[in-house]
Parts: sequence; C-alpha cells; structure tokens
Amino acid sequence: MKDLQLPPGTRVQDGSREFATVICCICADGSYLDSTVIMKAKYGMQDSWFQNMVDVPSNILFGVSPNGWSDNSKAMAWIKHHFGPGSISEVKAAGEWRMLIFDGHVSHMNGEFLSTCLDYMVLPVCIPPHTTHFSQPLDVSIFSPLKATYSDVPHRRTQAGEKGVWKGNFYKLYVEAQEIAFTPENIRSGFWNTGLVPLDFKALCRVLNTPTCAAVSNPAPPRPSTPPPCAL
Repeated sequence: MKDLQLPPGTRVQDGSREFATVICCICADGSYLDSTVIMKAKYGMQDSWFQNMVDVPSNILFGVSPNGWSDNSKAMAWIKHHFGPGSISEVKAAGEWRMLIFDGHVSHMNGEFLSTCLDYMVLPVCIPPHTTHFSQPLDVSIFSPLKATYSDVPHRRTQAGEKGVWKGNFYKLYVEAQEIAFTPENIRSGFWNTGLVPLDFKALCRVLNTPTCAAVSNPAPPRPSTPPPCAL
C-alpha cells in the first residue's frame, strides 16, 4: 500500500497546478486493487468531473480533501472498502490472514486503522523510515515506470489535440498509465527484489551491503532463477 502524489491539475488555459493523491495496493501474485483517487477541493466532488468518465470500475473510490492529500478518514474508508467483509481481498483470502505492508504515514499509524486491520484478519506491517526505496515493492518496481508513463500520456494526447489535464480527465489519463506500468511481471518483481516473496532475508542485506549481514541465516528455500507466480 502506498500513497502516490502526482500533479494532475495543470490546465493549459491558465497554467494553474494542484496535487492529487492516488492510493495504490499490489499483491504478490501479480494483481492489484483498483486505485483510490483523492482530489483537492473545498466543497466536495462536482458532477462535471465525472461526465466524461466511462468504464470506471464500480470498486474504485473517489474522494476530496482541502489539500488533495489522504487523511485518517480516507484511510479508514479505504481499508473497510478493500479489506472489510465481502471485499475482493477477503473473498480471495478465503478465511486466511493477509499481510498489509505500508509506510509510516499518520493515516496508517493510528489505533483505529491498526485495530481495524486486525479485526479484518489483516496483519499490518509498517516499513521503517527511509527504507521504502529498497523495501517497498511499489517503490522498487512500480512507481518509476508509472511516473514515466504518466508523464508521457498527456504529451501524446496533447499531440492528438486533447488539451490540458484537469479533474475531469485525470482518472482516464492515470488509468492509461497504470495499465502499462502495473503488469503482473512488474508487480511480482517488486516482491522478488525486496526479498518478501519468496522470503529472502539476504536480499536486503545485499542492498545494504553491510558486512554483518553475511552472518544472517536464511531459512527460505533456494530462490528459483525467475520470479514465480505467487498466491496471496
């Protein structure tokens, strides 16, 4: 789970810019949850933002906040929607515990969010500060191609005569980039290279290049030569 902040609010007409937050969540089997989009707005969502949206998944969440960022209430809505009773994740887990890995954003690190995770049979795991660049699968294998692709999508659409990026077309542009970046291979690579799936304690030791890591025992079986498809 990760909050990705992208600058979707640039309009060609007036040069204004504002930020939105996209909450992304991927699974070790190569799948991903529909992203949650949070726009900047003071007075709620506007019908005009959705007039030209087609084929929007029914499972996606849209929200607003004064600064376009996530907060405690948005995080609670997200965990209930995607991991609560009857959710896709719960059905997929078939009664087994799930693990949710996230950074230390305040919206995740509070009693209500953490206790709700446990109520839903979700084991919450917070990544230590300043380590997400090598320990968070989204950072390792997804966000770089996503940002590169998202930057290219508006450029290509401008060349085709579609001007500007605003709240009414941001989701369409983002999804176009997401479908290119969120491939099963990229997703599994993130878990593989962080040593999470298959479990490999020495993966982080190699990244840290710390001599003391040489003595770490690794109870995981030998890793295959290519990342395997993994069940939840």
